[in-house]
Amino acid sequence: MQKFDNFAYFVLDHDRHAMTTAQYSFTGYQDNEGTIQAIYYGRKNNDGDDEPHRFKFDRAHRTIRILKTKTDIKGTNVAEFLRNFPECAGSPNGHYKERDGKKVQGGIFYKEIVEGKDAEDAIAAKTTKIKAENIALNLKGVELAQMAALYECYTVGDNAELMQKHRVLEAAGADPTSFLEAYNAPDRAAKSLIKDAVNSRVITKHGEIYMLEDITLGASLDLAVSKLLSDDDLFDTIKSAIKYNK
Repeated sequence: MQKFDNFAYFVLDHDRHAMTTAQYSFTGYQDNEGTIQAIYYGRKNNDGDDEPHRFKFDRAHRTIRILKTKTDIKGTNVAEFLRNFPECAGSPNGHYKERDGKKVQGGIFYKEIVEGKDAEDAIAAKTTKIKAENIALNLKGVELAQMAALYECYTVGDNAELMQKHRVLEAAGADPTSFLEAYNAPDRAAKSLIKDAVNSRVITKHGEIYMLEDITLGASLDLAVSKLLSDDDLFDTIKSAIKYNK
């Protein structure tokens, strides 16, 4: 079994990158000497040329673990490549500017775990993912149906529950933080009901306006949810209409 110290760990920099995009990935870069650097594992493109490996951080995988001695087919050390990538904190190929007499690196997206705080962040991200996936795995009945509706999974039939669980589990793994926020939100039932009602055509959308026949629920999903939360009779009416339509 490989020891922890045999690996280099690189983690998405939470302070500088809010991860608003689905993923952050990269292949090669041009170093300060003007040389193109990339990692090759033997994959070929359609023309038969070596294709560089694409490294990726995403919402589900915020850490890259690399054996410190690992090299590619050309003998390039992979950990060193990642350390020297311009968007890694401390990279000699980074983009630096003078600020108050000091060089400050900009455009940082990730960093090597070398401090306790970095390790703590990586553990926290992994813990959040495990927690979200465990909740998703144990969902059933009304809670499962609500979460499935939030992720627009409206499968019916013999395999409905299985497909709902698959979709919800996939969502929990892909974006654990958003999943937990949706699961713990006090308006989960109302929001999922509206999404289900739109899918069932009980509620119609005219642009961004949500309508129940001639009743305006709101000019946005949040406003429609607020109306349902303040009107139990309206909530029950929509719920009954969905059951009738199904």
